[in-house]
Amino acid sequence: MRKTTAKAPVNIALVKYWGKKDEENIIPHNDSVSLSLSALWTETTIERNPKGKLEMRINGEPVDDHTMKRVQRVLKHFDTELKTPLLITSTNNVPTAAGLASSASGFAALAKAADGFFDTKMDIQRLAGVARQGSGSACRSLLGGFVHWAKDGRIERLFENTTDLAMVIVLIDRRRKPLSSTEAMARSVKTSPYYETWVKKADKDTVALKDALKSGDHEAIGEITESNALAMHATTITATPPFSFLTDRSMRVIDLVRRERDKNHFAYATMDAGPNVKILTRKKETDHLITVLKKAGFDDFIVSGIDSEGTVIINA
Repeated sequence: MRKTTAKAPVNIALVKYWGKKDEENIIPHNDSVSLSLSALWTETTIERNPKGKLEMRINGEPVDDHTMKRVQRVLKHFDTELKTPLLITSTNNVPTAAGLASSASGFAALAKAADGFFDTKMDIQRLAGVARQGSGSACRSLLGGFVHWAKDGRIERLFENTTDLAMVIVLIDRRRKPLSSTEAMARSVKTSPYYETWVKKADKDTVALKDALKSGDHEAIGEITESNALAMHATTITATPPFSFLTDRSMRVIDLVRRERDKNHFAYATMDAGPNVKILTRKKETDHLITVLKKAGFDDFIVSGIDSEGTVIINA
Protein backbone atom coordinates (compact mmCIF):
# COMPACT_ATOMS: atom_id res chain seq x y z
CA MET A 1 0.00 0.00 0.00
CA ARG A 2 1.39 3.41 -0.98
CA LYS A 3 2.40 5.60 1.93
CA THR A 4 4.20 8.94 1.74
CA THR A 5 5.67 10.96 4.60
CA ALA A 6 6.98 14.50 4.38
CA LYS A 7 8.79 16.60 6.98
CA ALA A 8 8.56 20.40 7.01
CA PRO A 9 10.31 22.98 9.20
CA VAL A 10 8.61 25.82 11.00
CA ASN A 11 9.52 29.20 9.56
CA ILE A 12 9.66 32.41 11.56
CA ALA A 13 9.22 35.63 9.61
CA LEU A 14 11.86 38.30 10.04
CA VAL A 15 9.84 40.58 7.76
CA LYS A 16 6.23 39.69 8.52
CA TYR A 17 3.39 38.55 6.29
CA TRP A 18 0.35 40.40 7.59
CA GLY A 19 -2.71 40.63 5.37
CA LYS A 20 -4.05 39.21 2.11
CA LYS A 21 -4.82 41.23 -1.01
CA ASP A 22 -6.24 38.12 -2.75
CA GLU A 23 -8.26 35.92 -0.40
CA GLU A 24 -8.85 33.16 -2.97
CA ASN A 25 -5.23 32.63 -4.00
CA ILE A 26 -3.75 33.80 -0.69
CA ILE A 27 -1.56 36.54 -2.16
CA PRO A 28 -0.05 38.92 0.41
CA HIS A 29 -0.18 42.70 0.51
CA ASN A 30 3.55 42.88 1.18
CA ASP A 31 6.79 40.99 0.66
CA SER A 32 8.08 38.90 3.55
CA VAL A 33 11.27 37.08 4.51
CA SER A 34 11.46 34.12 6.86
CA LEU A 35 13.98 31.85 8.52
CA SER A 36 13.38 28.08 8.53
CA LEU A 37 14.19 26.47 11.89
CA SER A 38 15.77 23.06 12.41
CA ALA A 39 14.34 22.35 15.88
CA LEU A 40 10.63 22.78 15.07
CA TRP A 41 8.89 20.66 12.45
CA THR A 42 5.85 18.70 11.31
CA GLU A 43 5.82 15.19 9.84
CA THR A 44 2.76 14.18 7.81
CA THR A 45 1.97 10.76 6.39
CA ILE A 46 -0.64 10.08 3.70
CA GLU A 47 -1.95 6.60 2.88
CA ARG A 48 -5.14 4.98 1.62
CA ASN A 49 -7.77 4.66 4.31
CA PRO A 50 -9.31 1.17 4.58
CA LYS A 51 -12.38 2.83 6.12
CA GLY A 52 -13.15 4.36 2.73
CA LYS A 53 -13.24 8.02 3.83
CA LEU A 54 -11.00 11.03 4.43
CA GLU A 55 -9.65 11.19 7.96
CA MET A 56 -6.93 13.30 9.54
CA ARG A 57 -5.34 13.33 12.97
CA ILE A 58 -2.81 15.77 14.42
CA ASN A 59 -0.78 14.40 17.33
CA GLY A 60 -3.35 11.63 17.67
CA GLU A 61 -6.41 13.90 17.80
CA PRO A 62 -9.00 14.26 15.00
CA VAL A 63 -8.98 17.70 13.37
CA ASP A 64 -11.88 20.12 13.72
CA ASP A 65 -14.19 21.05 10.85
CA HIS A 66 -12.38 24.33 10.14
CA THR A 67 -9.02 22.60 9.77
CA MET A 68 -10.53 19.83 7.64
CA LYS A 69 -11.91 22.41 5.19
CA ARG A 70 -8.43 23.87 4.81
CA VAL A 71 -7.00 20.38 4.30
CA GLN A 72 -9.60 19.69 1.60
CA ARG A 73 -8.69 22.95 -0.17
CA VAL A 74 -5.13 21.65 -0.47
CA LEU A 75 -6.06 18.09 -1.45
CA LYS A 76 -8.39 19.22 -4.25
CA HIS A 77 -5.31 20.29 -6.19
CA PHE A 78 -4.26 16.63 -6.29
CA ASP A 79 -7.63 14.84 -6.27
CA THR A 80 -10.20 17.23 -7.72
CA GLU A 81 -13.32 15.52 -6.38
CA LEU A 82 -11.68 14.09 -3.24
CA LYS A 83 -12.62 10.58 -4.32
CA THR A 84 -9.55 8.86 -2.86
CA PRO A 85 -10.11 7.73 0.74
CA LEU A 86 -7.12 8.99 2.69
CA LEU A 87 -5.78 8.56 6.18
CA ILE A 88 -3.58 11.52 7.08
CA THR A 89 -1.56 11.41 10.28
CA SER A 90 0.42 14.45 11.31
CA THR A 91 2.77 14.90 14.24
CA ASN A 92 4.63 18.00 15.29
CA ASN A 93 6.70 19.30 18.16
CA VAL A 94 5.16 22.77 17.98
CA PRO A 95 2.47 24.14 20.31
CA THR A 96 -0.57 24.49 18.03
CA ALA A 97 -2.04 27.96 17.34
CA ALA A 98 0.31 29.66 19.82
CA GLY A 99 1.99 31.95 17.30
CA LEU A 100 4.77 29.50 16.45
CA ALA A 101 3.79 28.80 12.83
CA SER A 102 2.56 25.25 13.42
CA SER A 103 0.03 25.59 10.58
CA ALA A 104 2.71 26.79 8.15
CA SER A 105 4.87 23.73 8.66
CA GLY A 106 1.78 21.50 8.79
CA PHE A 107 0.41 22.56 5.42
CA ALA A 108 3.85 22.55 3.79
CA ALA A 109 4.23 18.92 4.91
CA LEU A 110 0.69 18.10 3.72
CA ALA A 111 1.25 19.59 0.26
CA LYS A 112 4.61 17.84 -0.18
CA ALA A 113 3.26 14.50 1.04
CA ALA A 114 0.25 14.77 -1.28
CA ASP A 115 2.54 15.63 -4.20
CA GLY A 116 4.49 12.44 -3.48
CA PHE A 117 1.43 10.26 -2.82
CA PHE A 118 -0.35 11.30 -6.03
CA ASP A 119 2.94 11.52 -7.99
CA THR A 120 2.01 14.92 -9.43
CA LYS A 121 5.63 16.21 -9.52
CA MET A 122 4.64 19.87 -9.08
CA ASP A 123 7.37 22.46 -9.47
CA ILE A 124 8.19 24.53 -6.42
CA GLN A 125 6.13 27.58 -7.43
CA ARG A 126 3.02 25.54 -8.12
CA LEU A 127 3.47 23.62 -4.89
CA ALA A 128 3.86 26.93 -3.07
CA GLY A 129 0.49 28.04 -4.44
CA VAL A 130 -1.11 24.83 -3.22
CA ALA A 131 0.43 24.99 0.26
CA ARG A 132 -0.83 28.57 0.63
CA GLN A 133 -4.39 27.28 0.34
CA GLY A 134 -3.98 25.83 3.80
CA SER A 135 -1.86 28.58 5.37
CA GLY A 136 -0.33 31.53 3.57
CA SER A 137 3.10 31.29 5.15
CA ALA A 138 3.25 27.53 4.49
CA CYS A 139 4.87 28.31 1.14
CA ARG A 140 7.95 29.63 2.97
CA SER A 141 8.42 26.33 4.85
CA LEU A 142 8.95 24.54 1.53
CA LEU A 143 12.46 25.98 1.35
CA GLY A 144 15.31 25.99 3.84
CA GLY A 145 17.34 28.91 5.12
CA PHE A 146 16.10 32.44 4.48
CA VAL A 147 13.08 32.56 2.19
CA HIS A 148 11.53 35.49 0.33
CA TRP A 149 7.78 35.33 -0.38
CA ALA A 150 7.02 38.02 -2.95
CA LYS A 151 3.80 39.95 -3.47
CA ASP A 152 3.18 38.03 -6.69
CA GLY A 153 3.15 34.76 -4.73
CA ARG A 154 6.53 33.44 -5.80
CA ILE A 155 9.07 32.11 -3.31
CA GLU A 156 12.86 32.05 -3.48
CA ARG A 157 15.65 30.99 -1.20
CA LEU A 158 17.96 33.88 -0.45
CA PHE A 159 21.71 33.73 -0.46
CA GLU A 160 23.04 34.54 2.97
CA ASN A 161 26.61 35.32 3.95
CA THR A 162 26.10 34.00 7.47
CA THR A 163 26.04 30.58 9.11
CA ASP A 164 26.11 31.27 12.86
CA LEU A 165 22.64 32.71 13.51
CA ALA A 166 20.27 30.95 15.87
CA MET A 167 16.95 31.60 17.54
CA VAL A 168 15.90 31.32 21.17
CA ILE A 169 12.14 31.00 21.50
CA VAL A 170 10.78 32.09 24.86
CA LEU A 171 7.51 30.28 25.47
CA ILE A 172 5.31 32.67 27.40
CA ASP A 173 2.12 30.67 26.85
CA ARG A 174 1.75 27.36 25.01
CA ARG A 175 -2.06 27.57 24.90
CA ARG A 176 -4.13 28.26 21.81
CA LYS A 177 -4.45 32.00 21.28
CA PRO A 178 -7.97 33.45 21.60
CA LEU A 179 -7.89 35.31 18.27
CA SER A 180 -6.75 33.50 15.11
CA SER A 181 -4.12 34.96 12.79
CA THR A 182 -6.67 35.06 9.96
CA GLU A 183 -9.15 37.11 11.99
CA ALA A 184 -6.43 39.36 13.36
CA MET A 185 -5.00 40.07 9.90
CA ALA A 186 -8.40 40.89 8.46
CA ARG A 187 -9.18 43.33 11.28
CA SER A 188 -5.82 45.07 10.92
CA VAL A 189 -6.17 45.38 7.15
CA LYS A 190 -9.69 46.75 7.31
CA THR A 191 -9.48 49.10 10.28
CA SER A 192 -5.93 50.13 11.19
CA PRO A 193 -5.07 53.62 9.89
CA TYR A 194 -1.45 52.52 10.06
CA TYR A 195 -1.86 49.56 7.71
CA GLU A 196 -0.78 51.22 4.44
CA THR A 197 2.30 52.61 6.18
CA TRP A 198 3.04 49.10 7.44
CA VAL A 199 2.91 47.64 3.90
CA LYS A 200 5.35 50.24 2.58
CA LYS A 201 7.70 49.61 5.49
CA ALA A 202 7.57 45.82 5.03
CA ASP A 203 8.49 46.12 1.35
CA LYS A 204 11.41 48.43 2.16
CA ASP A 205 12.49 46.13 4.99
CA THR A 206 12.55 43.20 2.57
CA VAL A 207 14.94 44.98 0.22
CA ALA A 208 17.15 46.06 3.10
CA LEU A 209 17.16 42.59 4.69
CA LYS A 210 18.13 40.91 1.43
CA ASP A 211 21.07 43.30 1.15
CA ALA A 212 22.06 42.66 4.77
CA LEU A 213 21.96 38.89 4.24
CA LYS A 214 24.22 39.19 1.21
CA SER A 215 26.76 41.30 3.06
CA GLY A 216 26.53 39.32 6.30
CA ASP A 217 25.65 42.46 8.28
CA HIS A 218 24.29 40.85 11.45
CA GLU A 219 23.39 44.11 13.16
CA ALA A 220 21.33 45.25 10.18
CA ILE A 221 19.59 41.85 10.04
CA GLY A 222 18.71 42.14 13.71
CA GLU A 223 17.59 45.77 13.58
CA ILE A 224 15.29 45.13 10.62
CA THR A 225 13.86 42.04 12.29
CA GLU A 226 12.93 43.79 15.55
CA SER A 227 11.71 46.99 13.93
CA ASN A 228 9.49 45.11 11.50
CA ALA A 229 7.88 43.03 14.24
CA LEU A 230 7.04 46.11 16.31
CA ALA A 231 5.56 47.81 13.24
CA MET A 232 3.32 44.82 12.57
CA HIS A 233 2.06 44.84 16.14
CA ALA A 234 1.36 48.56 15.83
CA THR A 235 -1.38 47.68 13.34
CA THR A 236 -3.11 45.55 15.98
CA ILE A 237 -3.22 48.19 18.71
CA THR A 238 -4.48 50.77 16.18
CA ALA A 239 -7.20 48.48 14.80
CA THR A 240 -10.88 48.83 15.68
CA PRO A 241 -11.47 47.39 18.17
CA PRO A 242 -7.81 47.36 19.21
CA PHE A 243 -6.12 44.17 20.36
CA SER A 244 -2.67 42.84 21.14
CA PHE A 245 -1.09 39.40 21.21
CA LEU A 246 1.63 40.61 23.55
CA THR A 247 1.35 40.20 27.31
CA ASP A 248 3.18 41.86 30.18
CA ARG A 249 5.61 38.92 30.18
CA SER A 250 6.17 39.33 26.43
CA MET A 251 7.11 42.96 27.00
CA ARG A 252 9.45 41.97 29.84
CA VAL A 253 11.37 39.70 27.45
CA ILE A 254 11.57 42.44 24.82
CA ASP A 255 12.93 44.86 27.43
CA LEU A 256 15.44 42.24 28.61
CA VAL A 257 16.64 41.72 25.02
CA ARG A 258 17.26 45.43 24.61
CA ARG A 259 19.20 45.59 27.88
CA GLU A 260 21.41 42.70 26.79
CA ARG A 261 22.01 44.42 23.49
CA ASP A 262 23.11 47.54 25.36
CA LYS A 263 25.74 45.28 26.97
CA ASN A 264 27.00 44.35 23.46
CA HIS A 265 25.26 40.98 23.25
CA PHE A 266 23.74 40.15 19.87
CA ALA A 267 20.02 39.80 20.54
CA TYR A 268 16.95 41.07 18.69
CA ALA A 269 13.32 40.25 19.42
CA THR A 270 10.58 39.29 16.99
CA MET A 271 6.97 38.38 17.75
CA ASP A 272 4.22 36.89 15.63
CA ALA A 273 0.50 36.42 16.25
CA GLY A 274 0.93 35.15 19.79
CA PRO A 275 2.60 36.06 23.09
CA ASN A 276 5.78 34.03 22.60
CA VAL A 277 8.96 35.99 21.86
CA LYS A 278 11.67 34.80 19.49
CA ILE A 279 15.18 36.12 19.96
CA LEU A 280 17.47 36.25 16.94
CA THR A 281 21.02 35.75 18.14
CA ARG A 282 24.31 33.99 17.43
CA LYS A 283 24.84 30.34 18.35
CA LYS A 284 27.53 31.27 20.87
CA GLU A 285 25.13 33.66 22.66
CA THR A 286 22.28 31.19 23.28
CA ASP A 287 23.55 29.84 26.61
CA HIS A 288 24.13 33.34 27.95
CA LEU A 289 20.64 34.49 26.96
CA ILE A 290 18.99 31.48 28.57
CA THR A 291 20.92 32.11 31.78
CA VAL A 292 19.74 35.73 31.82
CA LEU A 293 16.16 34.74 31.03
CA LYS A 294 16.10 32.15 33.81
CA LYS A 295 17.32 34.70 36.33
CA ALA A 296 14.41 36.92 35.20
CA GLY A 297 11.90 34.14 35.89
CA PHE A 298 11.47 32.54 32.48
CA ASP A 299 11.92 28.79 32.21
CA ASP A 300 10.40 27.48 28.96
CA PHE A 301 12.64 27.71 25.88
CA ILE A 302 13.31 26.23 22.48
CA VAL A 303 16.72 26.81 20.89
CA SER A 304 17.08 26.30 17.17
CA GLY A 305 19.59 26.62 14.40
CA ILE A 306 18.77 27.11 10.72
CA ASP A 307 17.12 24.36 8.70
CA SER A 308 18.87 24.02 5.34
CA GLU A 309 16.66 21.48 3.57
CA GLY A 310 13.13 22.84 3.67
CA THR A 311 10.29 20.35 3.19
CA VAL A 312 11.41 16.89 2.11
CA ILE A 313 9.95 13.44 1.50
CA ILE A 314 11.38 11.13 4.15
CA ASN A 315 9.47 7.94 3.27
CA ALA A 316 7.60 6.86 0.16
